[in-house]
Amino acid sequence: MTENASLLRRQQSLTPGREVQLFTLDTTAIEKLDGSGYGSTYNFCSSFREDSRNVTFNSTIYTPIAIEATGFETLGKGVLPSPRLKIANTNLEMTTLIQELGDPVGARMTRFLTFDRYLDDGSEPDPEAMFLPQIYLIDRKVKETRMMVEFELSASMDQAGRMLPKRQILRDACTHIYRRWNGSSFDTGAATCPWIGNGIADPDTTGPYFLNDDTETDDPSLDNCGKRLRSCEVRHAPEDGTIRLDLPTRAFPGVARIRARR
Repeated sequence: MTENASLLRRQQSLTPGREVQLFTLDTTAIEKLDGSGYGSTYNFCSSFREDSRNVTFNSTIYTPIAIEATGFETLGKGVLPSPRLKIANTNLEMTTLIQELGDPVGARMTRFLTFDRYLDDGSEPDPEAMFLPQIYLIDRKVKETRMMVEFELSASMDQAGRMLPKRQILRDACTHIYRRWNGSSFDTGAATCPWIGNGIADPDTTGPYFLNDDTETDDPSLDNCGKRLRSCEVRHAPEDGTIRLDLPTRAFPGVARIRARR
């Protein structure tokens, strides 16, 4: 792909027009935490219109949202850039995405630059009038608040030293989000832990219930998870008393059990 000649001439003119940043976040390679499928593709853009209308370019609709993009400058030498992208957490949409996928490390973020005159409803619509796409991967989530989410990106070609797995290894702590009692039933909308009750005696049961110290209780309002391996074992214990080896814990109980000899 080569950059459009008309676009280059427009950039060098005294009145190039309003620059438009378009972003595509592709999370289709990331499996959802509940195992129900994979992520989706999200198209959004910097909100430059006063009326907050959607932006359409090359027949693709981009949702306007407050974005602060920094560090995208490309230098002729030195290390590749590590841009940062602050995205407004409007209606907690970014938080919902993170709850479904976890921190979307490895998701592909593509940035397109054009001018408003070349949009589908612009004065000179041209789907080819854009600078070369900048392709990055989400390297880490820097910050998440009710107001915004900040990601650090890395160039798609700059993956040297990547370590697996991509999340922090904790030996004794599970990072799943446990279900919450709302006064009359369990709310699992934000939960990532698959535990919804064993349903052995009654398919509709949500028990048994356990306290934070993994002792059983009859009160569902006191149900809580200690986030330990034992917490997972007592909930998923087979009737024959054997120990399951396929527990859904996100802890790494085998860490540091084997040490290299010196």
